[in-house]
Amino acid sequence: MLNILELVQSTKGKLINGNKDIIPKNYVIDSRLIKNNDFFVPIVGEKVDGHTFILNCVKNNICGYFISSAFKEKEQIIKQSLKINKEIIIIEVEDTLKALVAAATFNRQKHIDIPIVAVTGSVGKTSTRQIIASVLATEKNVLVTEKNYNTNFGISIMCLKMDSQDVCVLEAGIDKFNEMDELSSILKPDIACFTIIGTSHIGTLKTRENIFKEKFKLTNNLKGLNKI
Repeated sequence: MLNILELVQSTKGKLINGNKDIIPKNYVIDSRLIKNNDFFVPIVGEKVDGHTFILNCVKNNICGYFISSAFKEKEQIIKQSLKINKEIIIIEVEDTLKALVAAATFNRQKHIDIPIVAVTGSVGKTSTRQIIASVLATEKNVLVTEKNYNTNFGISIMCLKMDSQDVCVLEAGIDKFNEMDELSSILKPDIACFTIIGTSHIGTLKTRENIFKEKFKLTNNLKGLNKI
């Protein structure tokens, strides 16, 4: 896990307010899932800008949040946040999603000695990683993908939880070209596990061969040649 100083450094951000020694335990992009002391990452979507939920999250006792330098109401949000909680951690970054990915990549590198088993495929990803994790958990402290956290933001949230585990079993899912390049770069897996390569997302990836090629990019940053 990263303290605030490491979070600022890894994202090339600017610490606007807060204690640089605090260590956030959990990162959340959905304001509806906020719990005490979570760190909120407002994602700018096609229809909704997560920045509009920052103040509600501050009222719900988050420990801090990212804010994009491009957000038009940035100064107003910061000012109102400090009125609610003068100790709130505020980190200004250029792009909040890129900052989340950068922080996760940094924390993965910080804990590069913790092996990651990365699971991908068109079907069976979830059951396969649950089986692998269950077997490993008989003797190891295992970090395993929560919910459906298998995209760039989900994998980033999971990698930011890496700390003192013995092994991680993380799921990687894609539905567009070149997505796996980024996931592989974040994960730097020790073992890549492939389930069935079917026709899921063939609408965007066009052919089953393309699906295979994109999925196989999980091995681009594989440590060694461990493929099962």
